[in-house]
Amino acid sequence: METERPYFDPEIETMPRDQIEALQFPALKRVIELAYEKAGLVRKKWDEAGVKPSDINSLADFSRLVPFITKDDIRDYRAETGDPFGGILCVPTSELRSISGSSGTTGDPTLLARRDLHGPQADSRFDRCLWDLGIRPGEYAVTINPTIRGSTLTPLLQFGVTPLCFDHTPAEIGRLVETCRVYRPTVLMALSTPLLMGLEQFEIDTGIDLAEVFSSCKAVIWGGEPLGPRGRSLTERWKMNIIEILSLGDATITLEAANHTGAYAWEDEVFVEHIDPDTGLPVPDGTFGELVATPLQNTVDPLIRFRSEDLVWLTREKCPSGRTHARFRVRGRAGDQILVAGKQLLPISIWPTIESQPESKAGLFQIVRPKSPEDFLRLRVGYADNPDLASLEERLKAEIRSQLGIESQLELVPNDELLKLGPPHKIPRIVKLQDPAPMAIPKIGFVGLGQMGARMAARLVDAEINLSVFDLDEAAVERLTSMGATAGNSPLAIADTCEIVLCSLPRPEIVETVLLGAGGILHGSAVKIVVDLSTTGSVVSARVAMALAQNGIVLIDAPVSGGVSAAEAGTLTLMIAGPAEARAAIEPVLRLLGSNLFVIGDEPGLGQKMKLVNNMLCAANAVATFEALVIGVKGGLDAETMLDVINVSSGRSFISTDKVPQCVMPRTFPPRFATELLLKDTKLGVSEALANDAPLWMMNATLDFLGQAIGECDPAADYATLIQYFERRAGVEVSAHQGETANV
Repeated sequence: METERPYFDPEIETMPRDQIEALQFPALKRVIELAYEKAGLVRKKWDEAGVKPSDINSLADFSRLVPFITKDDIRDYRAETGDPFGGILCVPTSELRSISGSSGTTGDPTLLARRDLHGPQADSRFDRCLWDLGIRPGEYAVTINPTIRGSTLTPLLQFGVTPLCFDHTPAEIGRLVETCRVYRPTVLMALSTPLLMGLEQFEIDTGIDLAEVFSSCKAVIWGGEPLGPRGRSLTERWKMNIIEILSLGDATITLEAANHTGAYAWEDEVFVEHIDPDTGLPVPDGTFGELVATPLQNTVDPLIRFRSEDLVWLTREKCPSGRTHARFRVRGRAGDQILVAGKQLLPISIWPTIESQPESKAGLFQIVRPKSPEDFLRLRVGYADNPDLASLEERLKAEIRSQLGIESQLELVPNDELLKLGPPHKIPRIVKLQDPAPMAIPKIGFVGLGQMGARMAARLVDAEINLSVFDLDEAAVERLTSMGATAGNSPLAIADTCEIVLCSLPRPEIVETVLLGAGGILHGSAVKIVVDLSTTGSVVSARVAMALAQNGIVLIDAPVSGGVSAAEAGTLTLMIAGPAEARAAIEPVLRLLGSNLFVIGDEPGLGQKMKLVNNMLCAANAVATFEALVIGVKGGLDAETMLDVINVSSGRSFISTDKVPQCVMPRTFPPRFATELLLKDTKLGVSEALANDAPLWMMNATLDFLGQAIGECDPAADYATLIQYFERRAGVEVSAHQGETANV
């Protein structure tokens, strides 16, 4: 064999297009006749479509008349009949010599059967790809194979290279490096995300020059999923020539061309189509569409017109290498597209945002697909080591907002937890949002059913949690029991039956009484964790935590922010402080209440400090905004115009974007957060500042104003009514239909 010739099989690889197509139909006819006779799913689909093999007299007839087969079709047939091959096997199982499968990252794996000893990739098409890459018989090849789709040993042996075999695990990295130094292989197949992570850590730990280690490799095969931007930069630094290995619609696998113009679809072995994923109609060459494949030589388990869900760019133009077969590039999977805030996203769009942070640089993430489109992106993101999770979440959200222009809700999990989901060279990148399952904890208690507490408790009942509730307001208790909660007759009764008790109470002294007083939660026989959602200040929180700890009860300090609308929607912000083990135990419960969970620290009281900083700022913003709007109206400005300007300018705040438009402008002042509670929180915040010898100017002024203004308003009314204090003195009204009046 001449090692310098450009093609392994010149006649086939450079065959004119008309001759390729002339070869395809006779082979296709044989396969479809066999499949219709032997494969139950194929016959079922064709009979439903009213099509028989005798109706197919050309490639055009095939594309026009024959129904598609999807992975769901195979899974449904398997579920209906118990046939593990999903109705595509055409030979008796006694004739099979090997069974492998697809990776199964989008569901149950598709079984791939053979009645000879080599897999589908061991035919001439694999030889063609290796030859194109400059690999020649007699050389060494590293094979790191997770056994998905069968072993790569056979095609390497058939081609004439000597395999150097490794398990697909980062534990093999040291042996891999030493072997490459000794044997100088010319190809490595196949690298994956977990192995890339292992190589990077090995380089950090040892200082070994990986560019030198792999310098003999003419090609490093990458498989399983796309190589993210950061992974690409690593392999470039190691001077690796990355070549993708790709599935060709589960009909076979193939390799990217050496000139990186796409992967070859060897059309003497596969009939490829290229369709609009929505209409199923053909799309032009050189555009993106869904890949559909039908094998032309597989007589064991042929998938006829199989919709791969791969979104590909495909062309049949002659390759610069002189090869005439179709080439394609995979952009993503049709099933992986997700609509967020009107934008179509694929995992590859999100990859750079996750890789941007050191703790999540491995690029391990999953898109959590909701049942219907949402205006934010749900992600599970893997992290390494023991980072500050609150900081990581904030940075990732900012990066997603900057790069993609959308908001996000993140669940941060250790990298190892995500890697366990893989097969093992990749992880499923799309998972469905599951309905919340009933909690494994026998019962949860909830004490305090006011404006916020009632809505949070309702969220838990809706999630089918076994909930016991208590409040002095019997009507509030009845509303919850009518939804499915049970009623406790005291805080102690709740603590005697519930391992976790949540409290949402209006004042620090009430919190202390409910938790520590006679008949309080402290004395309960079942309670192990108390979650205080109230705003009490750090002094009370620390005192309560110490008292509870003496009875073996852990306090989680978790004040909330966001108001009643966020409490109803489950989008509250929670500022959580307490021991890590207890935090982990109650996190699933808290995620039903809030979409923004911030771990402030391990010490109860830190959450209170964070909440008071937020609420002091809210109070100061409210007072300043109300005063400024009244000044503007008094000066002749239109209130609605002022808000339009402010809300796209530097004066914007929650008060201007939400409180004023929703409560002040329509003059409804719905009860959301009482003025007396805002005053209470500001007092607590000022006390915290004084205790820490922090300087006070604006907060003292805000507190003085609140103390004075509350004497002229209903303390129980929403703090939006504070604007009336300014209005009365100015003789104006800030509203959607404003006007100056002396009787305001």
